[in-house]
Amino acid sequence: MSIKVLQILTHSKPSFSQVTSRFDEEGWHFRVAKELIKRTNKFNVECWRPEVTFKKIYIRKSKDGILVRIFPSFSLNLYLKSIEFSLPLVISLYKEIQREKKIIVHVHGLYNPITYLIGFFIGKKAPIVVQSHGGYPARVIFNKNPHLLRKFFYLLKHAIQFISFRNISYFFVLSKEEKNYLSMLFGQERVKIMPMGIDTKKFRPLSKNEAKEKLSLDLNKMYLLYVGRLLKSKGLKYLLLGLKYALKKLPNLKLILIGEGPYEDELKIISRALGIEENVLFKGYIPNEELPIYYNAADIFVFPSLGESWGIAPLEALSCKTPVVSTSVGCIPQVAKRVRGITIIPKQNSLAIKEAIIKVLDQLDYIRNEIRLEMLKKYSWDSIIEETIKIYMKILQDNF
Repeated sequence: MSIKVLQILTHSKPSFSQVTSRFDEEGWHFRVAKELIKRTNKFNVECWRPEVTFKKIYIRKSKDGILVRIFPSFSLNLYLKSIEFSLPLVISLYKEIQREKKIIVHVHGLYNPITYLIGFFIGKKAPIVVQSHGGYPARVIFNKNPHLLRKFFYLLKHAIQFISFRNISYFFVLSKEEKNYLSMLFGQERVKIMPMGIDTKKFRPLSKNEAKEKLSLDLNKMYLLYVGRLLKSKGLKYLLLGLKYALKKLPNLKLILIGEGPYEDELKIISRALGIEENVLFKGYIPNEELPIYYNAADIFVFPSLGESWGIAPLEALSCKTPVVSTSVGCIPQVAKRVRGITIIPKQNSLAIKEAIIKVLDQLDYIRNEIRLEMLKKYSWDSIIEETIKIYMKILQDNF
């Protein structure tokens, strides 16, 4: 009998996305599902998630043969924050557990109301793995927040998290801080640092000139690249200003921005105001399958984020032997200790971005040759899925 594994995402698709065809095949839950079925046939994998714009349950099979279920949800604005719930998802999960003899629930998103509901109502009926994709425990925020009313809010949230998390079988987290906190409350045997992966077979070095030709880029130009959501928190206005400064010395420089987001229109206004609109290419959404060509065509990947939970794009760039200029956010500090090719810059500093770009371009061949791809194996899907399967088998042994 195959073991059912439900990969459950706990939030809707971003409202700013314009590509409706991606409703059923995007999100970390789907990436993990795809990587699982590539490597083993032990599991019958499904992908579930909520969607605030849906009125009824949507079910179909993906091109990979994965059953996808999307459930209606609703959103509440509470204390300056939008909170999403999906009772149809939780009720369907409860019924699914009643039907299945062996099932593992793998939830993506730790500090989330849907996760709390699953912990409350499902936790004692089936083993649950919850994977953190960023954020902080309410108790940590409580300790750092001086505002009395907000302290009360986060204290209440901490109580909810504590009661719900007691029923979680295993936690996958991103940082040592998160691991230490949850280990203190629930035992270190239930907590493991588990990053999200990169496909090192897909994201691999290619000929730079051939990549540029495929994208119809000028072989005589130098290209900077950013991949990610176009949000204010990504620090992209500092990148645009840094580009303006760098153009004074490197007039053949261009910047490619890949991604969608509510900040796109403002970024276009800023680029026009700086007089660099001809040097900035807004590409919008690019399918994951096409990204390796862009990473290889780029001379430098720039990641000026102001705050990040993990940040997978810089690792994908490194896997293509493209040097990275980045602020010290997410996984960057720990990756920089293992892999050469990363230049760390301070946040909100356009002059530092300019100086780093000029310095890296001046030593480009040397830096590219210094990038050791074998050091990225820790972050490859092969390594991560192998560890995930080990945890699944241990949970099955302990529960069935």
